[in-house]
Amino acid sequence: REVNFITKAIIGRTGAKRISTVIAATISAILLKHLA
Repeated sequence: REVNFITKAIIGRTGAKRISTVIAATISAILLKHLA
């Protein structure tokens, strides 16, 4: 619930496009760490 609230707040401030980009970058970084 807390995460959803924070996510909504971030989306409201930065916009959905930036948030999706950040999420994609974060996932990519995590995958790279696991593969490395």
